[in-house]
Amino acid sequence: MRRARAGFTLLEATVAMTIVGIVGAGALAAFGADLRAADRARQMLPAVALAQDRMAILDLADAHTLRVLPDSMARGSFSRP
Repeated sequence: MRRARAGFTLLEATVAMTIVGIVGAGALAAFGADLRAADRARQMLPAVALAQDRMAILDLADAHTLRVLPDSMARGSFSRP
């Protein structure tokens, strides 16, 4: 009669560690992608706010104002916010 196994074999432990490593690498990649997306959104927020502000000014302007636009609005070069 064979003796009952009392633990894991080296092969079973190696396979388990490989699976844990693959899952861990996937989780780290997903976390890194989330950080990059959050950073990009943070960088784009001031540009979007400025564009919305300039569009609101144009929406509220009458015909005379649109004929004599300030240089920044006529050429699209704006000072930093």
